[in-house]
This record gives sequence, structure tokens and C-alpha cells, in this order.
Amino acid sequence: ASVAWVSQHPPILAGSLRDNLLAGARAGDDAIARAAAAVGLAPLIAARGLDARLDERGSGLSGGERRRIGLARALLKDAPLWLLDEPTADLDAASEADLIARLPGLFEGRTVILSSHSPRLCALADRIVEVG
Repeated sequence: ASVAWVSQHPPILAGSLRDNLLAGARAGDDAIARAAAAVGLAPLIAARGLDARLDERGSGLSGGERRRIGLARALLKDAPLWLLDEPTADLDAASEADLIARLPGLFEGRTVILSSHSPRLCALADRIVEVG
């Protein structure tokens, strides 16, 4: 309950967008909207709605939208410890910059351990451990 893990490829569940954002958490539509806005998913929700159906492959979602779903799940879980695996991998430069700009606000009050090859993402860290 105290750890939120956001993988490099967040799993997508067959079900609604709402089901995917909650993924076991309990929250109302207002909390979902706040989390979605915080991670940049508001345009997706505005275009498709929370009841939009997704298949287990996440057909129609971009890599950035998948990563943002993973981050929104972490926000809705409200865990004090986040483990992030390459949260900006494979994103284009504009999407990476947008997500990196949002992360400091999401990290407030949490301990975050992340792995990344992105120098721009690593610049957010208080401590860096290089492996390899």
C-alpha cells in the first residue's frame, strides 16, 4: 500500500479508461480528473471519456498516454514511495519535456526512486547513482 510502481510499459487492462486509471484504487471522478490533469491526460479524457473501452493491448493509446496512465495510477494510489522505470523512454522530445515539467509537482512529499537514461530526467534527482 505504501509503494506505487510505474513500469516502463504500464499494463493496460481490458476495460474502461476509468478502470485503467483506478486499477484497484478507490476514487471518484473529481479525483480522477485532478490526477489526469496533473499528468497531462485531460485531452485524452476530453476526447474519449472515462467510459471509453480499452483492450488489453491498449490499442489507440500512444506510449506517452500509457506512461501518463501509469503516473495517474500512482497519484490515485497516493503512496509515499514511487518506483519509476524509465518514465520518459521512447517519448518524443516535446512529450518528454512536458512530462518532465510536470514531475516535480507530482514528486512533492514523496520519495521517488527512478531509473532513466535521460539526462533531463536525471537532472530532477537529489542523488544519482550510475550503474554500469
